[in-house]
Amino acid sequence: MIFFVIAVVLVPHLLALLTVWHWWRWRRYQSTALLLHIIIALGMGIVAFVAFPWCYTSVYFPFVYGGVGLLGLWLPLVRKKRPASRARPTLLQVIWAAVLFAFSVSLWWSRRPPAATVDWPLPLQGDHYYTQQGGHSWLTNPFHHRYHAQSMALDIVQLNKWGNRASGFLPKSLADYEIYGDTIFSPVYGVVVRHREDWPESTPPAMDARLPLGNHVFRSEERRVGKECRSRWSPYH
Repeated sequence: MIFFVIAVVLVPHLLALLTVWHWWRWRRYQSTALLLHIIIALGMGIVAFVAFPWCYTSVYFPFVYGGVGLLGLWLPLVRKKRPASRARPTLLQVIWAAVLFAFSVSLWWSRRPPAATVDWPLPLQGDHYYTQQGGHSWLTNPFHHRYHAQSMALDIVQLNKWGNRASGFLPKSLADYEIYGDTIFSPVYGVVVRHREDWPESTPPAMDARLPLGNHVFRSEERRVGKECRSRWSPYH
């Protein structure tokens, strides 16, 4: 539980605060130092705002941090100009910039769809849905990416007016989760071949390893691609 709180709450907020602090330290640098400064600041911001789910606290926090960071960029322009810093970049700064640049590229790649894709409508018809986990990278989809069969799976939650997925951080009642009781619609025509709805419901983040599928629906979907007729098994749980 402590690791979970650190991973989904403390780390993204700390990275966001570091990003804001980095922007507020902005000053006139020489070309190489300025480039590293921009890469580090942008890299930390991208990792903090894209790699971590903000629905545990509020999805509006990134906008707050972004506004404060932009204010830090604007203030030096109205202050008395200072001479450009002649400080040379350190090896640690170069390594940190390279790591953040690699993470940013990986995040961009993880959100690009594979070559062969099919556009399906969202199986939910309400408002304010948020992808808590998704993408084909361990950075944005760490839980599902560990299992090949689930590597492209999504965790979708619904947000309340505060930008949170539930009333409270980890409520004990499932009814406190905004998406609880929502209706799932099949995005394409198909035949339900198996379903299960009598297994006990777990309260996040608790899981029952003995029942990996949980309550679920399996649908056999037939669709024509060219002259072929393909059959696919699709779970919704």
